[in-house]
Amino acid sequence: MKWFLNLKIGTKLLSGFVLVAIIAAIVGWVGITEMKTIGTADTRLYEKATIPLAQLEKVAIAFLNTRIAARDAFIATDVSVMEEKTRKVDEYRTIIVEQLKGYEQALLNDEDKRLFEEFKNQYELTHGLVLKMIQLCKSGQKIEADALLKGDAYVAASKADEILVKIVDTKISSAKQISDNNTATADNSTTTLMIIIGFAILIAVGLGIFISRIIVTALNKGLR
Repeated sequence: MKWFLNLKIGTKLLSGFVLVAIIAAIVGWVGITEMKTIGTADTRLYEKATIPLAQLEKVAIAFLNTRIAARDAFIATDVSVMEEKTRKVDEYRTIIVEQLKGYEQALLNDEDKRLFEEFKNQYELTHGLVLKMIQLCKSGQKIEADALLKGDAYVAASKADEILVKIVDTKISSAKQISDNNTATADNSTTTLMIIIGFAILIAVGLGIFISRIIVTALNKGLR
């Protein structure tokens, strides 16, 4: 400490300013680091929960439209209408496959993966039965088509719907967990930053008082 007392007043002031600047830099670095952590957590929430839920919504709508198209094909008496509904079913399939492909990139846990695979398999079964039912209609086999529509196709579609609901519920639960974790991270970051700022203020004030006393003492000695 004696070496510091022996420094010139200008050097002491400069040393004090440098130390305060270092403290400010540390506070800023901690603040930026914590903000990046929160930003990363929010990105994960968006990529792993928000986007997937939107994809599931598109899947659900396309799947519902598939069932409607199947019903319309069964009711139709004109083969051209049945062909049109077949094309609609294919269009909805394209949407479902595309959205499921995107959703697969955001699977979070084993339960999510299991339900995803179950739905894919059940959807493929349903899609095949729908096409078979429409083909029966085209062939004039309305009785067989009716039995398929109200039997195996209905059971398969209902099962797919149940699985899809479970997937949505699981994803919402996962999203809430991520959100809760993000909130906890933000709270911890705020607490950490406030503590560091508090210490920085104490150090800066203490340093200012210390240097001012040294300078006052040196000036008083010079006046004597």
